[in-house]
Amino acid sequence: MPERKANRLAAQTVLAAVVWVISAVCMAAAADRDATSVKPPEVDSHEALRERIETLATELAQSAGKFGPDAVALQAALMLRSIEAGAVGPTAVGIQGASSCSAGRCLAIDVDSGLFFDSDKTTAATRLDYIWEHVAEPVLTAARRFEFSPPALELIFRYRTQSFAAQLDGRADPTAPARRYRRRVILSAELLDDLAAGVLAPGTLRSRATIDSEERADDDPRPGG
Repeated sequence: MPERKANRLAAQTVLAAVVWVISAVCMAAAADRDATSVKPPEVDSHEALRERIETLATELAQSAGKFGPDAVALQAALMLRSIEAGAVGPTAVGIQGASSCSAGRCLAIDVDSGLFFDSDKTTAATRLDYIWEHVAEPVLTAARRFEFSPPALELIFRYRTQSFAAQLDGRADPTAPARRYRRRVILSAELLDDLAAGVLAPGTLRSRATIDSEERADDDPRPGG
């Protein structure tokens, strides 16, 4: 039965997503962060980690049921890549649902990356380069399908800046004040179709995407700066 096959695919996607993110959380906690000039986060207790995993599994299952397995695969992959890219603060990726965008109607995914950038050594352009090269492009090029509704995609990347030199040990401190920013990346349905079909010319994904200017996001009510 097609419906039973789809349900099985959604369940497999959720399971794979949970495994990916658990692996990333464990690797991030154990990795030496000196090379990225960030302060290591506190390691969760086993009970806290178990609660995070259970919450994540529930959220991913709900997303798969509402938006489809392809959407939840993107959600999990964006979280994984954000953590691997050097997230210092909490990383949260949520599917907001349908929204109006320059491509018409988009499926909006909010990516609170947990990334902190040195305000003394980075610019809006270099921050975009980092997010594109380490998070957005790897996730998009690895995806095999983009079957969701609406068929276009809006990725809202959130991140923070602070002067690392002003921190106690010269590294990012997620507990210290920071400026919040966001950057919107919009991919049309036609672009996603070409990407899934493997017909995009090398290096053209970014040029065909619509990337808005960096915006201050100090109105964001979330904690962490």
